[in-house]
Amino acid sequence: MSDKKIFEYDELMFREDVGQLKEVDIAMLADYYPTYWQKNWRLNMLHGLKDGLDVHQIFLNKLHDKQIDIESDQSKGGHVAMIPHKIWRAAVRLLYLRYRQRDLTPTQARKQIRKIDRFKDVLPDTLLRNVTPNLYDEKHK
Repeated sequence: MSDKKIFEYDELMFREDVGQLKEVDIAMLADYYPTYWQKNWRLNMLHGLKDGLDVHQIFLNKLHDKQIDIESDQSKGGHVAMIPHKIWRAAVRLLYLRYRQRDLTPTQARKQIRKIDRFKDVLPDTLLRNVTPNLYDEKHK
């Protein structure tokens, strides 16, 4: 998956890459990436992935959480385009944390992610930008 194809990532790819999301996974992501707590829709996106929602349903939930009318101009553009990227980022972050908890170094963890077929073409810098900073690495220096 090239960097350009990140915006085509969906809930089915997420489940293929990380398996079924569990509450413990959501808690781990939110604990080590506190930005998930900052906006209600971010945490709801993770719960939506756990519950099997598709990208369109996650988009509708985001609009509802942000109190944006679906018919408004504000509902188009970035709100739609960024959801696949946010799902992709959650997958990469979750994989990264799982590898780090197996005592892999940050570099080793990123290399393991790039061994997954869908992530082979992702630039190392793109991967680095999307997994850092996080509190896990801060606590385990």
